[in-house]
Parts: sequence; structure tokens; C-alpha cells
Amino acid sequence: MNLVIIYLLLSILLLIFSATFLVRSVKRIATLFGISEFSASFILVALATSFPELLVGINSAISGNPSLSFGNVLGANLLNLTLVLGVILIIAGKSKVESKEVRDNTILIYLMILLPLILYVIGMTLSRLDGIILVLGFIFLVRKITVRPQKSFLLNPSIPKTLFSFFISFTVLYLSARLVVQYSTDLAIQLGLSDLIIGLFIISIGTTLPEFAFGVQAALKKHNTMALGDQIGSVIANSTLILGIVAIIHPIVTDIRGFLIASIFIIIIMAFLLIRLLRNNLSRLDGIILILIYILFVVTQFA
Repeated sequence: MNLVIIYLLLSILLLIFSATFLVRSVKRIATLFGISEFSASFILVALATSFPELLVGINSAISGNPSLSFGNVLGANLLNLTLVLGVILIIAGKSKVESKEVRDNTILIYLMILLPLILYVIGMTLSRLDGIILVLGFIFLVRKITVRPQKSFLLNPSIPKTLFSFFISFTVLYLSARLVVQYSTDLAIQLGLSDLIIGLFIISIGTTLPEFAFGVQAALKKHNTMALGDQIGSVIANSTLILGIVAIIHPIVTDIRGFLIASIFIIIIMAFLLIRLLRNNLSRLDGIILILIYILFVVTQFA
């Protein structure tokens, strides 16, 4: 058997195992800190999985090309809200949104995800002031939806061990995701696939692989609110915190055509999810619809 295939399979196994341990770590953290699984996933996993986008954003802003970060964030958000969330819903099946944080703040979450689009349309740029607004919006939302932890957690000797377990699990998850992308690319090249196919499917999907692996494992373990917390948290962190930091470093101006197409799709997706969340009813059919929207978006890029 081709060594690349063997390495790819081993990387996928490592990805699955690390995602499983990460789900356990987040569940343990939620229990020890006295917070919900949604809050633990929203803060810890979402921020951790958004770290690569933050690095891309800072580097692109420093180099004078912040629009690269804008495109990266829009692309990552589209993938998370369609393909990744769609697969998670198909696995989870029909489920109620049990997270009180989501039910009570659905409109606010919706507005925060759309906030950078609104600010950009107003001034046709994301200025440093817009960046400050986005960062403050992220801080406000985190404080709004995060239930205060129990004070007794400070006395628990298991906290350092649990946090260390989370750190190790996420590090292995991230590195194994990178390996999966690398070996998948190598295999695609060996099979003679075009650069377009490699970039469109392997590289783009690979950027959201940590969120995908964690969300799928959480859904398989019936921790649906944990999976939802990661997806919503990651999209919000990308839309507010990361774009805000980038805009503060260097104001963002981008290609209007690409921006409009991506924005229209994000608005459609968020309107669809808003209706479903307000009705407190997500199903496999919703997952299929989200995946079809992603396919439609890909098609429009070549129309």
C-alpha cells in the first residue's frame, strides 16, 4: 500500500481519538467550573480553533493585505455554517436546542455575525473604529451568554490536570488535522487532481477540520449543545474578535464582488438558521439544506 495512504489513515485515526478526548475534556471542564457545555465549548474550543485565522489575520494586516484575512474569515464562516454544521446535524438527527444561552440570545448572536458586514456596507471599509466596535461586541456577547462559574471551582485540585488535558487534546487535534490536509494533498497530486480541486475541497475544508472533528465527535456522543457552542463560537470569534483585531492593525478594503456574493450567502444562511433556532427545532433535513447551500455557493464561484 502507498505510504501516503498509510500516513493519511494514521492521521485520521489520530484526529478522531484526539477529538474524542477533547470532548471529554470540555465536558469535565464544564462540570468542574459549574458552567454549561455550550459555554465551555463556546469559549475554549471556539477560540482555540479560531487561532489559525487570527494568525493569518495578524500577518496579513502587518504585511498590508488585510483583505486576505477578510476573505479567509468569510470562507471559514461559510464552511462552518453550511458544510460543517450540516454534517453535524445529519449525525445528531432531530434535536431541540437545549442551550438556554442560545435560546435567550438568538437575535443577538445573529446580529453579531452580521455586524462586520453591516459596518463594511456603511463605510465600504472596516476602519480602526469599526475594529474596536467588533472587539467590544465580542466581549459583550461572551459576558452576556456565559453563565457565571461557581466560586468553589478554585478549590478543586483537578482543575490544572483537566486544563492540561484540554491543551494536549487540542494540540494533537490541530496537528493531526494539519497532517490530514498535507497527506490528502499529496495523495491528490499523485492521483493527478488539479490545483483547483485541491484548493477548493482539500485545503478549504482542511482549514475547518478541527471544528469539524470536534463537532462530529460531540454529536456522536450526544453532546449536541457542545457541538453547537463550538460552531457558533467559532463563527462569532471570526466575525468580531479576529476581524476587529485585523481592522485595528490595518483598515480593511476588499473586492466588492466577492464580498457581496459571500455576504448574500451568509445572510441567507443566518436567516434560515434564525428561523429554525427560534422554532427550537433542528433536523437532518436542515443539515442537508445547509450542505446544498454550500454546494450552490461553490457553483456560483465559477459562474
